[in-house]
Amino acid sequence: MTLNHIRTLYRRTPEIFRKPIEYIPIKYRLGGSNFSDTYSFLDQSEMWSHEQLNAYQREQLQDLLQHAVENVPYYHNIELSHDDPFLNLKEFPIVDKDLLRENKYEFKSESLNPKSTHNVTTGGTSGKPFSFLLDDSAYGAEWAFIMHGWRRVGYSPGDQMITFKGNNYENTDREKYWEYNPIYNTYEFSPFHLNSNTIDHYIQKIQNINPDYIHGYPSAITKFAKLSQDNSKHLPNITAVLAASENVYQTQREIIEDTFNTRLFSHYGQSEKVALAAECEYSNDYHFYPQYGVTEILDDDGQEVSIGERGEIVATGFLNKSMPFIRYRTGDYAIKGSVGDCPCGREYRTVESLQGREEKERTIFIDESNEVPIHTIYYTMHGSTLDGVSSIQFYQENPGEITIRIEPHSDSTAVDPDEIIDDLQGKLGEDFNIEINFVESIDLTESGKKKLLIQEYE
Repeated sequence: MTLNHIRTLYRRTPEIFRKPIEYIPIKYRLGGSNFSDTYSFLDQSEMWSHEQLNAYQREQLQDLLQHAVENVPYYHNIELSHDDPFLNLKEFPIVDKDLLRENKYEFKSESLNPKSTHNVTTGGTSGKPFSFLLDDSAYGAEWAFIMHGWRRVGYSPGDQMITFKGNNYENTDREKYWEYNPIYNTYEFSPFHLNSNTIDHYIQKIQNINPDYIHGYPSAITKFAKLSQDNSKHLPNITAVLAASENVYQTQREIIEDTFNTRLFSHYGQSEKVALAAECEYSNDYHFYPQYGVTEILDDDGQEVSIGERGEIVATGFLNKSMPFIRYRTGDYAIKGSVGDCPCGREYRTVESLQGREEKERTIFIDESNEVPIHTIYYTMHGSTLDGVSSIQFYQENPGEITIRIEPHSDSTAVDPDEIIDDLQGKLGEDFNIEINFVESIDLTESGKKKLLIQEYE
């Protein structure tokens, strides 16, 4: 049974049967030795010199590139003609999601072990699902990087936290807008049902939990902060707010930090696991982890930008060899900073103003007064929900209802519309009206782009 199957089985298990998981030591819940070994390695290497980190990157990069030219068909014709792996890296083409989607089997390693990999399906900003293979070991290793970053604001694995996350919530009709997840020792709260009518239930539950940290989408946490300001009930003291999965705007940071009287701390990553960065405890700049992969900041011509210039994040990850992403365009942008010129003492690359794709900020209206970002709905439709879907588009004319246009890979029988509706209503509520239309192709805009969300309100 693969990791993907185990996680799917866990999500489908009634909450009462999940409870005993919390008695399993935290390191095993988070990926066993893949988590604990990586976490220990980050302890050892966090304050390495620039020379030590460079030597580690060289070793990892050389191993990855050698693996790619020997085992990945797309790279068979590339010669590693330099002694310096960083020069060899420049011989590899820059790739993007469309290229990998269209040539998926060319990017699969011929030496992969199916028993130690799992398939990941994520959304795309144009509404085209993206499916790829990931090493099972990447799960625990990535959580080690994320939680080691959180340590900068005092977090230790297993500390009590609450999360605002785009999952399905099955008991909202009983005014239960949360589920306990013992794997991470967190209560996951619905961002979809958060409004002035439900805020009392949220605050009462959070008072009972008494968490140390709040984690999740900054848009949802900002909404929670605003609603809690108008509520007479007091929130417990929060050590830090851990933002993820969305752009963080200065107004959000100010609202959250003023409301909870603590630091908002953000990290950056992707489902493809090619680059990971976390804010510094001394500023809001991000440090990219050199132990995670090689990160380039490139201009439109594919050339490295100078310090102080803005460019696209193009990255090569070390965590995945079953389908290695080499010089992968993330579609995200940042202002390049220096290496080692930081009060924290880390010899990591810094970046400023790290921003993702604008499409993530579009919102769907649940009703006249409540809206949620499109990415909390669509980008969390992982796994079999999108099987058979070539492209998807959301169309909304009125709050509380939406039409989904689906362009299937071959024919509509390969797509399960009931599964899609169940998935979305599990997030938005059973009263949210969803209609699915199958189309031969999704129309493009005048500029030739596909829009994920179209809204036409009178």
